[in-house]
Amino acid sequence: MFILLVSWNNSFSQTNKVYKGTTVAVIMKNDTVWIGADSKISYDFDTLEIQRCKILMFKDFAFAHLGLTTIPQINFDVNVVIENIQNRTENIDQIKFEMNKSMYDILNKIGDNYIKENPHYLEFNSGSQIVEFNIINLFCYFKNDISFVDEFRYRVFKISNTEIEIKLDTLSRKSNIYPSLEIYGEREDSWSYMNEHPNYRYNENPVTIINKIIAIEATFRTKDVGLPCDILRVSSKNFEWIQCKEHCR
Repeated sequence: MFILLVSWNNSFSQTNKVYKGTTVAVIMKNDTVWIGADSKISYDFDTLEIQRCKILMFKDFAFAHLGLTTIPQINFDVNVVIENIQNRTENIDQIKFEMNKSMYDILNKIGDNYIKENPHYLEFNSGSQIVEFNIINLFCYFKNDISFVDEFRYRVFKISNTEIEIKLDTLSRKSNIYPSLEIYGEREDSWSYMNEHPNYRYNENPVTIINKIIAIEATFRTKDVGLPCDILRVSSKNFEWIQCKEHCR
């Protein structure tokens, strides 16, 4: 069984720098999944930019991430988290369980810190979502040679001036003969292009489509999205890098 994990978020706070940005595209068709991600990350409220490996491949699963990738102030790095988990166990259910627990732990920590540092944030609107902390995890796996993509969407809400609540929504997708496309993160302009060119969206090679999506967002979202684009092809038989930065292989 192969697993593919993706996590997404926007930003942290004005007093705590984190990496943000990113576009990820996922295409499912028959028993195959293609996933592509851009390479650019930048510190919030800073000019520092780094090309990061947003798709990682381990022995029995692959991992990819967007947005909330590292917070140096609290020694959080999502790559380190997933590496530590896969070193402890190869059981897929346990990997998902531990990753979910890690997401709750980090969201509780940064959420508590945020409302302490910003006591008047949403002061008159308790229960509102703190959109800066949205995270999406996607698990791609195979069962009886059929590919599934399970989505775990984390949202953080302020329920008082001292409390937050984390809500989790899940969605499972199953591949079939008709291709499906999902775009995560920065996606407004690429979705517009795909909707204006339906034949391109459904008939073009998946690798070409993903490259197009990333290129569009890199053009219009230069602060948050940038080339090159890494693409991983996952089937019930193997993982295959279609294109990847050398230091990320």
